[in-house]
Amino acid sequence: MTRKARDAVTLKRQANAARQARFRDRHLMNADATPNEQRDRLNVVTSVHVPPALRRLCTHYGITQAEMLERLIVKAEREAIEALPPAEHEDYYAAKLKQKP
Repeated sequence: MTRKARDAVTLKRQANAARQARFRDRHLMNADATPNEQRDRLNVVTSVHVPPALRRLCTHYGITQAEMLERLIVKAEREAIEALPPAEHEDYYAAKLKQKP
């Protein structure tokens, strides 16, 4: 590949990356969103068994991966809070409280 061709490929990749970044930013920013509608990005690396299980759950329930993760996390947090004495709720929300073994 010639230098000119490599430069053209590099420019195209940079343009694609910039376009994708704008798309991601646009979907995070919504000035009219209520607190429940506001979005944040979550990037995780999991074991190889988790993504197909997540896809199966989403297909089964007919929801998106984001919706499934939200449901699971909200349910797990609700259960964690309900198991705590009220005096420890403030520390939990301040992320100062670790589960006791």
